[in-house]
Amino acid sequence: SKSSQPVEKFFNQLLIARATDLARDGQFVEAEDILLRDGGIRDSEAATDLLARIAIHQGQTERAKRLWESLLEKNPGFDCSIGADVSC
Repeated sequence: SKSSQPVEKFFNQLLIARATDLARDGQFVEAEDILLRDGGIRDSEAATDLLARIAIHQGQTERAKRLWESLLEKNPGFDCSIGADVSC
């Protein structure tokens, strides 16, 4: 329902923040679990970008590129560069 959208968005932001903290601490599996649990966080550029960044840290460059490509299809202006070494 439309009235539950702000609550869902807020909850998703909390989940992304928690997953970001875990990823910063090197707990990539735990971070992915939060982002993908129960079908994952839907329609979230931030969640997809974080999954791509986690993939890079895990040496899964092709997976990261696929995730970023999906973001760029939805939003051609999305900036997913993470430094001089890797970008989408």
